[in-house]
Amino acid sequence: MNVTVGAAGAPTLVAANSKGIASITRTSAGLYVITLQDQYMKLLAVNAMMLKVTAEDITVQVSEINLTAKTVTIFTKAAAVATDPTSGSQMYLEFTMSNSSID
Repeated sequence: MNVTVGAAGAPTLVAANSKGIASITRTSAGLYVITLQDQYMKLLAVNAMMLKVTAEDITVQVSEINLTAKTVTIFTKAAAVATDPTSGSQMYLEFTMSNSSID
């Protein structure tokens, strides 16, 4: 998925580059809830990358997975503190999902 970040951390989903993602909402500083279009049995992996022209010490951490509700909640953090990325940043997230009950 691809998200552009606006003022006060407001996310805008780039739908053309976000296959399988229904929406993203910011619930508080650095806390984002991603809603998937479909329900899956397992979340296998999340890869995240931040794109910003100037250096910014932002990391992404998964904080909650609720596959029944089709949501994945992430924090964007700087020095272990929930922090909004600066306006103009881009978030790229890749989710590896499974519908198999076999481990």
